[in-house]
Amino acid sequence: MPDRGRTQLSLSDGRRLVFSLAGPGHGIPVVYCHGAIGTALETSVDLESITSELGIRHIAICRPGIGGSDPAPGRDLLGFADDVRELVDALSIDRFRVVGVSAGGPYALAIAHRLAPRVTGAAICSSLSPLAPPHRTPGMRRRIQLPLALVAHAPGLCEAVGKLALPAIRRHPGLLLRVIAAHAAPEERRLLDSADERAAASMSFLTATGHGVGGM
Repeated sequence: MPDRGRTQLSLSDGRRLVFSLAGPGHGIPVVYCHGAIGTALETSVDLESITSELGIRHIAICRPGIGGSDPAPGRDLLGFADDVRELVDALSIDRFRVVGVSAGGPYALAIAHRLAPRVTGAAICSSLSPLAPPHRTPGMRRRIQLPLALVAHAPGLCEAVGKLALPAIRRHPGLLLRVIAAHAAPEERRLLDSADERAAASMSFLTATGHGVGGM
């Protein structure tokens, strides 16, 4: 199995799990769980330099149906934790830490629960709260609450609309950047001034939706 960059693992059920590696092989293993609209592969950050400085072996995994990983119909949070178990076993990793960002937070918690005591630490950043549904999070801006409420109450409709919109977005990725900018925080909008960041954001979304929007 390659020890750097994007690679893949054939799981016991025959599915392909795509992931990337960065940092020194002797570093502290950290499994990274990406958010909803994105993958573990595209970033404008120099991960090799950062992980080498911190002494971290960064293991970023694309969830089923995202970023080249094969779909797993009917999957749940704990099912993904079982995929992670197979990966860390294949990498000969006994103990590791896990980080979840945004929608990746619940997956990180599921891994920490399922694979304890192999998980020696878990960090959750800007994630969904177990104390309230996403669209009812106190203090959330209305322009973000409304789309989340629609997803919660009419997931089938949202999936159908997403399937219709994807071809247009693939032809005109600039439309996607407008939507991202409209919902981004001021600091995030400033990041989009960078051509590299715009390219990374577009590629991340398009790669994430390679199997459609149902797997996200």
